[in-house]
Amino acid sequence: MTLPTSGQIKASDIANEFGYSQGSTNGIKLGDYSGQDFTNPNNTTVRVSASKNVPTSGAVKFSDFYDGRLTIVVNYFGAAAEIKPGDAYERFTFPNLRAVVGGFKQFTGNNSAGTRVVILVNEDIGSDRVANNSCALRTGTGWDPDTILEVLVGPDGEIIGAGGNGGAPGGSWYSAPPSVGGFGTSGLGIQFEGVGGTRVTVQSGGRIAGGGGGGGGGAGAMVEDEERGAGEKAYANGGFGGGGAGLPAGTYSNGAPSATKETGGPGTPGTSQSTSEGSVAAGGAGGNGGNLASGGANGGNGSATGNIENWPVYAGPGAAAGGNGAAIRRIGGMNNIIIENLGDSSQIVGSTVETGVT
Repeated sequence: MTLPTSGQIKASDIANEFGYSQGSTNGIKLGDYSGQDFTNPNNTTVRVSASKNVPTSGAVKFSDFYDGRLTIVVNYFGAAAEIKPGDAYERFTFPNLRAVVGGFKQFTGNNSAGTRVVILVNEDIGSDRVANNSCALRTGTGWDPDTILEVLVGPDGEIIGAGGNGGAPGGSWYSAPPSVGGFGTSGLGIQFEGVGGTRVTVQSGGRIAGGGGGGGGGAGAMVEDEERGAGEKAYANGGFGGGGAGLPAGTYSNGAPSATKETGGPGTPGTSQSTSEGSVAAGGAGGNGGNLASGGANGGNGSATGNIENWPVYAGPGAAAGGNGAAIRRIGGMNNIIIENLGDSSQIVGSTVETGVT
C-alpha cells in the first residue's frame, strides 16, 4: 500500500510497506532504507533507493517517505551483452531476475500494482533487425496502471540499436542493380506510461543510442567500342556499401566485418576495366555506413566513357542508403516521458520522440 502524500507517517507505516529493517522484533532504522548497491560482473555499482524520494546518502527523514512504495529492481546488469532480450515486464515475472531493494520484505506474484519498478541496465543490450522500429530493450506492456516505472542506465550500461548492413554491389548490366543499405534500429522502446510518467535516467558513462544506417551499394557499368555486338567490351562492378554502427554492427552484404559499435564502416571502391581503344567502364563506390543514429551514404553511380558510337552503354545509378534508428521510441500517444541525462550530450544519441515499438 502506497504511503500517504502528507500528514503523519509512523515507523509502523514504513515497516508495513518496506519491511522491518532490523527484524520484526527490533523495528526499523530510517538510514537502512537509503538504498542498496547492485553490482555487475565488472564490479561497477549502482545504488537504488528503497523509495523514490529517499536519498541514497545522508540523513533520511520521515517526510522522505511521503508517497513511498515498495521498490523492485529488474536485473539487466548481470550478464555479457544481450541481443534483444525479453522485455522488462517479462523479466519482472521471473523471481530470480528481480529484487526488492533492501531485501526487508518479500514480493510474490507478478502484479506490480502499488510498487515502484526500476529497470536497471548496467550491461550492453543490442537489437535485432526485424523491423525499422525494432528496439534493443522494451519496457513491456504487462504492468499494472498503478505502477511507477523507471529506466536507470548505469555507468556500464548501453542500450544501442543494431547497425544496418551495407547494400550489395551492382553488376555490369541492368539485371544486376545494387541494393539499398539496411536500416539501423533503435535503443529503448517505451510501451508503458506509469504513475506520473515513465522516467529514463542515464548516469555518467551510460548511453542510449540508435544504430546507423548501412551504405547503399555502388552501381556497375559496361561499355562496348564502336559497332553494336562486335566491339571490344569492358565491364565493371560497383562497390560494397559499408555497415552502420551499432550493436551488433552492420556488415558488408557478403557478411564480412565492416562497422564497429561506435563508427560506420567504409564503402569499398568499384572495379574498373578499359578496352584497348581506351573506353573505360567504372563501377561506383559503395556508400559509407552511418555512425550511431546517422543514416548511411548513397552508393555511387557507374560510369562509361570512350569510343561508344553506336552501342548504348550501361552506367547504373547507385542505391539509396539505409535510415538510422532512434535513441528512444514510444508507443503513439504517450506524452509523459521524462528523460534525465546525468552525463554529457554523447550519452543520448539520436531522436527521443519517434513512435512505434517492436
